[in-house]
Amino acid sequence: MPLFGNRTHLQSRKSRRNKRTTGDAGPSTGGGAGGGRLDGRLDELLARVTRVFGTDTTLTVRKFRIFGSFPAAMLYFPNMLDQATLNETILKPSMSAPAGSGASEWTAPELLDRLASEALWHSDCRRTLDFDALIEALLHGDTVLAAEGSEAALVVGTRQIDKRGIDQPGTEQVIRGPREGFVEPLGPNIALIRYRLQAAELRTRQLTIGRKTRSKVVVCYMDGLTDPDLLAEVDRRLGGIDIDAVLDSGYLEQYIEDNQWSPFPQVQYTERPDKVVANLLEGRIAILVDGSPLALIVPTVFNQFYQAVEDYTERFLQMSAIRMARLVALVFSLVFPAIYVSVISFNPELIPTEFAVAVAGGRAGVPWPAVVEVLIIEISMEVLREATIRLPQQVGGALSIVGVLVIGQAAVAAGFASPITVVIIALTTIGSFATPAYNAALALRLLRFPLIVIAGIFGLYGVMIGLILIANHLLSLRSFGVPYSSPLVPVNAEGMKDVLIRGPLWWMKRRPAFLKPKNAARVGPDMTEPPETNGGGGKTARIPINRKGMTKMTKAARDINALQATAVLVSTIIGVGVLPLPLFAVRAANTGGPLVTILACGCALIGLMFVAMLGMRFPDETIIQYSERLIGKWPARAVGLCVVVFFALLTSLTAREFGEVVVTSVLKQTPVEVTVIVMLMLAAISARNTMTTFAYIHFFYVPLLLVPVLLIISLSLKNAEMLNLQPIWGNRPTGMTDGIVTIAALFQGSFVLTIVIPAMRKPAKALAVSLYSILIAGGLYVVIVIAVIGVFGAEETRELLWPTLELAKATSLPANVLERLDGAFLAVWVTAVFTTLLSSYYLTSQSLTQLLRLQEPRIFTFFLLPFVFVLAMVPANIVKMYESVVFVGRIGLALTTVYPGLLLLIAVLRKKGGSALDR
Repeated sequence: MPLFGNRTHLQSRKSRRNKRTTGDAGPSTGGGAGGGRLDGRLDELLARVTRVFGTDTTLTVRKFRIFGSFPAAMLYFPNMLDQATLNETILKPSMSAPAGSGASEWTAPELLDRLASEALWHSDCRRTLDFDALIEALLHGDTVLAAEGSEAALVVGTRQIDKRGIDQPGTEQVIRGPREGFVEPLGPNIALIRYRLQAAELRTRQLTIGRKTRSKVVVCYMDGLTDPDLLAEVDRRLGGIDIDAVLDSGYLEQYIEDNQWSPFPQVQYTERPDKVVANLLEGRIAILVDGSPLALIVPTVFNQFYQAVEDYTERFLQMSAIRMARLVALVFSLVFPAIYVSVISFNPELIPTEFAVAVAGGRAGVPWPAVVEVLIIEISMEVLREATIRLPQQVGGALSIVGVLVIGQAAVAAGFASPITVVIIALTTIGSFATPAYNAALALRLLRFPLIVIAGIFGLYGVMIGLILIANHLLSLRSFGVPYSSPLVPVNAEGMKDVLIRGPLWWMKRRPAFLKPKNAARVGPDMTEPPETNGGGGKTARIPINRKGMTKMTKAARDINALQATAVLVSTIIGVGVLPLPLFAVRAANTGGPLVTILACGCALIGLMFVAMLGMRFPDETIIQYSERLIGKWPARAVGLCVVVFFALLTSLTAREFGEVVVTSVLKQTPVEVTVIVMLMLAAISARNTMTTFAYIHFFYVPLLLVPVLLIISLSLKNAEMLNLQPIWGNRPTGMTDGIVTIAALFQGSFVLTIVIPAMRKPAKALAVSLYSILIAGGLYVVIVIAVIGVFGAEETRELLWPTLELAKATSLPANVLERLDGAFLAVWVTAVFTTLLSSYYLTSQSLTQLLRLQEPRIFTFFLLPFVFVLAMVPANIVKMYESVVFVGRIGLALTTVYPGLLLLIAVLRKKGGSALDR
């Protein structure tokens, strides 16, 4: 039997039961023909067929007598089959009785069965008793053979549609690799997959979708490798589709993707059989549609869209460099125009003086602002690109050259655009072409425009807001339940070998853990490096695989590991307080500022350890929940309400401090209310995510916080004087207590650990998480204080409002790439403020939800917004704002340090603790 010899009967049981998958009971029979069983009357059958197809002249009805004795008819559409094959394998054997068969003694009821088994020269023959199945077979291109007196009809698989030959894929061309691409018919596509994957474990499931088109859809997977839950989810989504027509695989993609409103594709498509096979062997599932040359692959992660087939056919060193170039091009295509607009419009001091003069000279005759100029050129390039695609190939190539050379040069000569703008847009356009996946490049092109607009309004601050929104969206996306940012977030060491670079093939021993393959190993246990010839062909020694390093997938309820929990605390602590921190330390003890900061870190660690030990005793509850069993219902609720109010105040003051810094340093003409509400809205939108996504967001941003700050500190140390740090104990010991309390208050956001512990895979590691987070964040704080005092001295630092910002302003990159780093530092600082705001806002909404015994915390994310905004605008000016910050911070220490300490003491004395599930 051919693979599709029984195509109308190979539907899964689920597809048969679900009419939304298979459509109605069958194709519309119209004209009162109705469905039902055949009755053996040939004339009645032909009349029913005529009522279904009406005056359709393409249907051929060939009447004849089987073996010259039995009246019969053959029905088919001649344009959908090879008539020579029809004549030789069906009609000729049917009219000539085989010698010695005793055909004259055959009876009408057994005629067709014996004809198929003893006379016809065709392998794909099946009988049907159902009229609807007969009509469906005709529409599919098969031939129907019916005889007088027989209550069954014979369906012969004769479909042969003229198709284009197998050729090189048009959208995924390679220099080194196979040249075969899918075609429209389903049969050759399955054959191409089986040709490359000759494994008995390859499975195909066929179903029919589309009430009118009756399109054949095949799901391909590897038995014993693909996760059964993933397969069940694919069946469920395909089974829920109820439409008239499926004309291409793109129709299915729009129905089965997780988030239809996202600009980023969550389903990968390809026309390369080798790419499908590679993904099947990783544990993914391929979906093919009859009539479409593009196969769908699920699930999909973002890093797949900048990978190409050649990454694996060429040597890893070269292709790793090429992949990094693609990543640079990807970044260019998204943010380059926005950064250009923000720097030209708001921060020209960031670029070297000579270059700034050249840019200003080029823009001297341009009549509009940079943002309008960039938007005009960008829109023109998009129109030109679309015109190039739609025109015939011979004309399109010429148009692209004319558009780039002639129109660009004419625009510059006419003063319509500046030369630097044309260069920026050209680099951006080239960068978008370097992304291998067209749909991913299209998403980046779409997002480029709002980034340009927000850059023209808010400068680098707006660019960072836009990038944070995009990054948060990527971190919240799922593709069939798989995190879209895998294996970067959540991090997987094995998967990281094929993200930024392409590691050697013998390094990638295991399949991606986020796919949950049933068989994870893909490289033999002895293959740790390629064989090396040693004179006569000897091989190097082998090292066995360390199987203890296998990544295990855990349940979603506890999906945060210790590394992610540490990242949450570090990115929460490093926030808006980074800017005035050295001022607080110097006011407390002059040159003893580093010592005060170290002591404050120790105090913060003690409070955080109280929270961690409480969480370890009550690993399934937050402090709002287990406090009721320790001190009583109403006292616990009263303190819980104080916690909610405190973190709402902390959120508002953090947003206000951020707004004051921005309008003072960058956006001097922008009202502070605008910057505050924008940041609060960003936190409110991000707070609607799950705890897992919350942890992913923090984990993603930690390197973006630490690396720039450490870079600025390391560059500034060349200007530091160690004498400025002496004596190390300072000369104002009486002010140390106030300084310790003030600086320790900057760590209060780490109280978010109380809601993180119930989501941790191993709550017993909460104490280690606390220690590491204080060491990292506190160590960074100490280094910042040392660098500021070493560069400016204690007396000068006392006169600076934001000493850390002044440190960035006084630092420059080598080779004078950027003359000042304060603008770039503020852009990165926006990320630090966002992560701190997100934690306090998230903690407030979660605590309020638990206090009111509600199930859905997201209802408070936007409800809290106006209240927090009003609280943020209460301080009359920046002086009153900082007085409020110090006062609220000191009061909060009682809630975040003393209160957990008392609860821990009560829990120890009353011997309370353990898992709530056990109780």
